[in-house]
Amino acid sequence: MDFRIFNQQNDLLFEIFASAGELENLTADFRLPDFQNNKKIEFSKVIFNIKDFNYQNLQPFTVDLNEGVKIENLQISSGDSSINLFLNLTGNKNINADLNIYNLDLDIISEFLALEEPLSGIMDVELDISGRLEEIIFKSDIRVINLKYREFISESLSMFASYQKQRMLIDLNSKVMGQNNLLLKGYINTKLDLSDINKSLKGSVFDLRIKSEGLNLSPLPKFVNFLNNISGILDLDLQIK
Repeated sequence: MDFRIFNQQNDLLFEIFASAGELENLTADFRLPDFQNNKKIEFSKVIFNIKDFNYQNLQPFTVDLNEGVKIENLQISSGDSSINLFLNLTGNKNINADLNIYNLDLDIISEFLALEEPLSGIMDVELDISGRLEEIIFKSDIRVINLKYREFISESLSMFASYQKQRMLIDLNSKVMGQNNLLLKGYINTKLDLSDINKSLKGSVFDLRIKSEGLNLSPLPKFVNFLNNISGILDLDLQIK
């Protein structure tokens, strides 16, 4: 790691160049204007390479640590792929966040997490979060095309999920390659607390429906170890309560 510090007009300027694991050639330039009295970091340049992708911020952004954590104007892109984030987490655990991801190649996630069997596909994500950590409200919309993991191949997958007033709604639709749709729809009644996920899962009430027609069973041994040499076609209409 190379680390340089400059003093310019009473501001501290930093330059970092590092490489670690799958994350290659991280470069960051930022300044701390009067950090002793104003805990704000102003980033002018952030560049990182992972696999064949080079991401760079589109404009300067700030990380404000005065009263919690506030990230504004974070926009990074590589080609036609981009990640946009706004986050405001206050000291009293109020949160307001927006995350938008467009055309993210899942090879990046595979490389970053060092998955033994990689994911592939292109993903879009829209996520909105508000409320308190103990009483969260969120809405998410995830879309993936040409998803592949092990023997599972989906031409398109979409999942909408939302949570408010202790009810989580889920609507998943996947077009499995060469087969009909795989559907999962319903709700989960639970008191979701991001500060204690294990506690949230206790006492949850499920009402879910899983439906598929013409599901090929031959890929299942890749996901379930005790299933060997299984084959056939499954029509499924399952209600979980």
